[in-house]
Amino acid sequence: MIGLAIKNRKIVFYLLLCIFVGGIYSYIVMPKQEAPDLTAPVARLTCIYPGASREDVNQFVTRKIEEELMNMDAFDYCDSYTYNSITTIIVFMKYGSDTDKVWTELRRNLNDLQEELPDEVMPIDVNTNLVNTAGMIISLTGEGYDYDELGFYGRKIIKDLKDVDGVTKFEMIGE
Repeated sequence: MIGLAIKNRKIVFYLLLCIFVGGIYSYIVMPKQEAPDLTAPVARLTCIYPGASREDVNQFVTRKIEEELMNMDAFDYCDSYTYNSITTIIVFMKYGSDTDKVWTELRRNLNDLQEELPDEVMPIDVNTNLVNTAGMIISLTGEGYDYDELGFYGRKIIKDLKDVDGVTKFEMIGE
């Protein structure tokens, strides 16, 4: 094989030149975007059940949401994180699914499910644009604190985080 390449070196150099020119041409004409539109089949569901224990949130909210997700055709798997008063579920849909259609179906199913959840449960937040999602979720809870005090401490944490370089967006939920 190597002997054949050395014997026909003009053809080898011609092919290398064609590949090189084709690569430069492709680089020049390839469309480029500074901020491309990324749509991954992943969503984050957040549901707040104020004052509920971890076990109650798991039993009355997380499990029901997971059961609803498993009924969807495009559902692949999910990761659930349940804490006192809050559950976060990362939903992975099958690749190749029509994400617009899947997210519309997901929102509709969760709106229907909301009626079956306890009355104190806040509406389920569905975030399908994880490109702009927060990198950190800080949850405040504690015995002996009312919601106003926890809101005060939450605003104080946000104020302190604004001084950190690279942190660009804050969102406070459940105040």
